[in-house]
Amino acid sequence: PQGTKLIYTTCIVLFAIIMMFMLYCSAYLMYFTVFKAEPPIEFKSPSSIRDALKNAEFRDIVISVASTYLLYLFLSFIHCEPWHMFSCLIQYILLLPSYVNILMIYSFCNTHDVSWGTKGDNINIGNLNEVLLTEEGNETVKIDVIEEEDINAVYNNIVKELKNKDHEEKQHRNAFTKKDDNNRLFRTNLVLSWIFTNGLIIFLFT
Repeated sequence: PQGTKLIYTTCIVLFAIIMMFMLYCSAYLMYFTVFKAEPPIEFKSPSSIRDALKNAEFRDIVISVASTYLLYLFLSFIHCEPWHMFSCLIQYILLLPSYVNILMIYSFCNTHDVSWGTKGDNINIGNLNEVLLTEEGNETVKIDVIEEEDINAVYNNIVKELKNKDHEEKQHRNAFTKKDDNNRLFRTNLVLSWIFTNGLIIFLFT
């Protein structure tokens, strides 16, 4: 949202830090589960593999974590698009808590406001085509059919525009938008307070 950029960015950073801590804890537990287990876990024979699967810590931690990320890699190869696993996996994992928590909270708290996710598009361009009612009661829409030469020209213009990088213009909010953003900011702070107090209760009593 335009009016809560600071809080929005702060929450994303905090969730990313929490996710980094969780990844560290998972790697730490996996290391001690595999290399410091008593008796040591080995994969030299089928019987040793069966013994490893009987180990509750190995079964619940190592297999669950490894299967998740191996499933990502396996499905990427099935779709012949594994490149993002090497270029975007870390960013995706760090942003995953924000996708799950922040976006879910937005959808939960703003079901009555369908304009929340317009991504800054606050301009109403109107209808592209006007619906006309004929004397027979039929509804008709006038559509201009683009000729093939026009389509090629439009394609060439789009290719030229893609080569030129547009400079992002700074958006300014009017008084009505600022007031609306303040109302949304209050609602956002209220929801965040509710979340953190619930987290505090969970931390104190569990």
